[in-house]
Parts: sequence; C-alpha cells; structure tokens
Amino acid sequence: MDFRSYVIQLKNPKVLLKGSALILLVIGLPLWLFSFTGSPDFKTLVVSIGPFGPLVVIIYTIFSHVFAPVIGSPVAVLSFTMYGVPKTMYYMYVGGLFSSIINYWLAHTYGRKLVLKFSGQKTMEQIDFFAEHLGNRVLILSRFFAGGLFDVISYAAGITSMKFSDYYFITVIVSGVSTFITGYIFRNFDFTSPVIVLEWLAFLVILGGGFGIIFKKIIPYIKEHQVTKS
Repeated sequence: MDFRSYVIQLKNPKVLLKGSALILLVIGLPLWLFSFTGSPDFKTLVVSIGPFGPLVVIIYTIFSHVFAPVIGSPVAVLSFTMYGVPKTMYYMYVGGLFSSIINYWLAHTYGRKLVLKFSGQKTMEQIDFFAEHLGNRVLILSRFFAGGLFDVISYAAGITSMKFSDYYFITVIVSGVSTFITGYIFRNFDFTSPVIVLEWLAFLVILGGGFGIIFKKIIPYIKEHQVTKS
C-alpha cells in the first residue's frame, strides 16, 4: 500500500479510530508508565521483584514476539528505568533468541493457519510478503535494521524452505551486533525524563516506518539478484 492509498483509507472512521487507538497505546502507555517510575510504589516494586525482574522482561519479550499484536515498548520503558539501556537490550536480545526459535518452528510445523491466529490478518500480510522474498541477504538486512519486524521475519523464515541452522546463525550474530550498537547509542539516555521517552519512541517510529517503506521497495531486487547470481 502506498502513502496516498493509506491517506484515503483514513477517511474511513473505523480505520481512523484504530489508528488513533494504536498511537495512544504506543505513545500514551509508555508515558503513563514513566509517570509511575518516579513514585514510591515503583521503588517498592523494583525491590520486591528482585532478581526475577530480568526474567519478566525476557518472558514478556518472548510473549510480545509470539503474539505479534502485543506491543513491547511499555515493558521496555520500565526496564530501561530499572536496569538501564545496555542490560535491557541484552534481556530483550535473549528473549528475541528464544522467540525466534518458537516462531520459526510454529510456522514451519503448523503453517499459515496457526500463524494467522497468533499474528492477525495485517501482520500476516507482512509475513507473506517477507516469506516470498526472504533469503540470506534479506535476512541479514532485516535482522540488522528492522528490529520492529523481528517477529514478522521469524514467522516468515519458518514458512519458507530456509534451513534453521542458516536462519538461526544469522539471527544470533546480526541481531547481536544490532543490539550492541543500539545499547551503545542509547547508553546514557535518561529514561526518567518524558522528553527522552518521547525521543526514543519517535526514533523507533521513524526508523521502523522509514526502513519498512524502503525495505519493501528494495528486497525484491535483492532477492532477484541473489537468485540470478546463484
């Protein structure tokens, strides 16, 4: 879908309402959680969770990847505040490694019908698109740049005939490098500030949206070149 078609669709009240609700959820919920992080209750929560906090972040990351419509940013904001950016990125990386195994084998074993139940129709359309064009080069680029499409790519790989060993090796190495770079860039960000939270959310939206548009335009050519060379 191009930008003009998307704008035309916004004239539909249902589409506009869904879009507004999504924006409110993605931006409003993390900001609400931010207001909670400065309260005495939050400090009590951190103490009470103790060593199980990182495990909660990892499990929620897995859950948000397997059930694609679930948004991971609210828990990420809390984790940034509790543990800092580098540790949070590591916990999310570990969660992503587990989810990438689960998503691949769910799709590879049970096919599109089960994936559709977990992801929803809109996400399934993205999964089908990437499954059609997925190859090693496309997987490397997507793991490095398209963190927001992590779950989509995992499901897409499972639908294809790509070997699990190749898929997982690329996932471990490339997403690890991407995680390290992201953690380094944001290492000194103060996520107790609402301005910083907004900047981080804006960064994710711009990077994810911009890369998504560009990526969908170029991956057919990447795939075609790879097949021709082979």
